[in-house]
Amino acid sequence: MTVDLLTLLGPVSLEEFFNRYWESRPLVLQLDRAALCQSLLQVPDVEFLTASLGSLDAKWIRLVNNRPGGPMREFQRPGQGVSMDRILDAYREGTTVVLNDLQRRWPPIRDLASRLWHDFNDAAELPLRAVGVNAYLSPPNAEGLAAHFDSHCVFILQISGRKTWTLYDEREELPSPDGLDPSASRATRADAPGTRVHEVTLASGDFVYIPRGLVHKAQTADSHSLHLAVGLYPCTWGEVLADAIRSVPACRRSLPRGSLSGTHLSPETQRAFASVMQSVVDRTSAATAIGLARTEIERLRERLQSRGFERCHAVEAIDRHTRVVRRGDVRLSLTRQGEKVVMEIGSGNSFQAPAAAEPALRYIVENRSFTLSFMPGMLSEGSKRVLVKRLLKEGVLELAPTEETCQTVARTM
Repeated sequence: MTVDLLTLLGPVSLEEFFNRYWESRPLVLQLDRAALCQSLLQVPDVEFLTASLGSLDAKWIRLVNNRPGGPMREFQRPGQGVSMDRILDAYREGTTVVLNDLQRRWPPIRDLASRLWHDFNDAAELPLRAVGVNAYLSPPNAEGLAAHFDSHCVFILQISGRKTWTLYDEREELPSPDGLDPSASRATRADAPGTRVHEVTLASGDFVYIPRGLVHKAQTADSHSLHLAVGLYPCTWGEVLADAIRSVPACRRSLPRGSLSGTHLSPETQRAFASVMQSVVDRTSAATAIGLARTEIERLRERLQSRGFERCHAVEAIDRHTRVVRRGDVRLSLTRQGEKVVMEIGSGNSFQAPAAAEPALRYIVENRSFTLSFMPGMLSEGSKRVLVKRLLKEGVLELAPTEETCQTVARTM
């Protein structure tokens, strides 16, 4: 079974989740789906991923135990990668092993992050810039991190063992997901976490949604715990406005000389500020700002689904019987410009072809799956193959599954 947004939310509909819980209150679901979660990652996988690191770069791994500790180099042998013996010793003494950004290193987690990104941006129509996944392996009787809040929303998926989560009434109001706002320096609330409002012990298959800014902590008792923390990074109005403002030339001017001197703003500085703000008002609109955000999401979409090596192989394999499939997440449009026809791909790419290719291109836009032999128009078979190869390279098309391709060959021979 595929792990996606609907699966994780279980009995809670998308409408209910976004209306009642998103960025406002936690959601706890204790369901019987241990096998589903364990298909993503297991304890032996954590050991493999840890031991395979060439160095203990904080980008990929952290060792935390809610108390001051020695430097990470203590767990590394010079020139020999990580020292698993030392890491295991620290683990036995209460240290939690944190593997960061597993969507970059572990295929099942990569697929999970990709599906969630598309579920949010497409099915739920809530723009996300990124999905990041960290794994936390804790020994019994351990508390890796003190009470704290995160600057992004988090899905917790309990993989194995048990862990008790404590949620507090204290919260930071919508901290910035980019971590650049002043609240980031107050992320730890060990001394004054607030009043405990909810406590739950998660077992394998359980799920918690924690909105950004909500103070929480987690600890184990008589069992180890392996869980995934799925970080959700939404597009915010602040980011949209910042991108739009950067597109206004007046905002790219340097500050006037002397503008930071003294305790009072000079009349010249105040006039310069008013002039810049007027330029923003005159040259920025909701359509402009949202358009820039939409372009950025489309670029992220193309990057997530590049699949470059597969396309290279597919380009060399096609013939008139090869079935190809137009990717449903790629938006296409055609326009005629004199003796040329232009295909717009998403929000940023396009290519031109002779007008004679218009029937074939329009057929591609209107049909989800086809073979070269069914493409209409006056193009030769060689020209159709060149056209399809180009669209495979652009990521507009991809090869159909093997069984479907074989059935097509049988029908058309």
